[in-house]
Amino acid sequence: MKAATPFPSNEPHEPAPATAASEELVAPGEAPRRRWQRMLRVCLVGYLMLGSFVFVLLVLGNCTSSETVEQQMSEQRELSTGQEVQNVVSFPFRVAGGAVVYPLKFMFYDLPNEIAGAFEDELADVRKRLESDSPAESEAAVEQLARSRSPKAVPLLVRVLHESEPNLRRDAVLGLKRLGRDTVERGEALVARELEQAGLGELVHEEMSVESLLAARLTRDRSAVVRASCAMALGEIGSDRHALPALRRAYERELDERGGDAFVPSYILLARAQLGEREVEQEALRHLERAEHPVHYGNALLTLAHSGAPSAQRELRRALAHPEERIVIAAVTGYGIAGEFGMLISLARDGTPVQQEKALLALGTYGGDGYIGVLERFRTQGEPRLQRAAVFGMAE
Repeated sequence: MKAATPFPSNEPHEPAPATAASEELVAPGEAPRRRWQRMLRVCLVGYLMLGSFVFVLLVLGNCTSSETVEQQMSEQRELSTGQEVQNVVSFPFRVAGGAVVYPLKFMFYDLPNEIAGAFEDELADVRKRLESDSPAESEAAVEQLARSRSPKAVPLLVRVLHESEPNLRRDAVLGLKRLGRDTVERGEALVARELEQAGLGELVHEEMSVESLLAARLTRDRSAVVRASCAMALGEIGSDRHALPALRRAYERELDERGGDAFVPSYILLARAQLGEREVEQEALRHLERAEHPVHYGNALLTLAHSGAPSAQRELRRALAHPEERIVIAAVTGYGIAGEFGMLISLARDGTPVQQEKALLALGTYGGDGYIGVLERFRTQGEPRLQRAAVFGMAE
């Protein structure tokens, strides 16, 4: 089952128009050409190895010709009986060993090394684009790192956290969130060297981690969007031991020092619930009462769902009838987070069009393999829009 995330429309963004990083971006320059050349070489090597294997089999088959048989018989006369037995017994094993070892070597050694080399070329290209004076180029490079799913992207994204452009910092934080906890943990060992090379050696210490850097950015960054993004990332890749205390301190600071605006606190409270804190019900209910924006209202609903609060079911049912579509989506997502899969199936069958589509998506996201059969029935028997929703749910 996948980690629960806030509903899709609540990722923080500045009110300015969307930047190029939000579009589907393709790296310019030589990196794509080099990458395709490498992959072509990999395919050619594979075909050559397969052809060599077939050739060996044909040669072995031709060994049954009369001349070869006579030659083998004359050689065998010179061999002792023990050698004859040894050759006969070992021959199938030698053939089988070659048939197994070479394909395995190609699959698990040659091919991964070629792919790793291709990514090294792409990484070098990303470094150049990060240093570009064009914000669009830098944002495209950050997006490329986030999509790479590679631990080697972690130090570069951490480096971008200290850039001056708020939108770039936001994208880097959300990029770390998209990489996921396992990938970030594998890439943490590379962070210190990257920061030192970037002239940020003062940030390096024994207890430094991506989690601690995000926590520091959560309390110090001047941009509310960046702080909200840090809260989202900590809720996904943080730990209850280290991230929860930092989130609690940041929540109090937001309320005390920043005028009590609900934007960032709603994300922080949600992250605390994602990390397992249960004493958030009353705060979440207060956010519901005071919410002036659908995203804040939706974050409060998801906080209740994550915390397992007694009031969660009541508030989710109430939100299903809300006129604002984003709040309805948050309510359906909340049922998935709370594990109310029977309710999701009911909504998929009898709900409004929005409820039906989001219920199928939530079944795929939170229900796991146990509900593939339900999604398959909708995929084959439902209306076209429900078929599309079921397909997306099965892909989650």
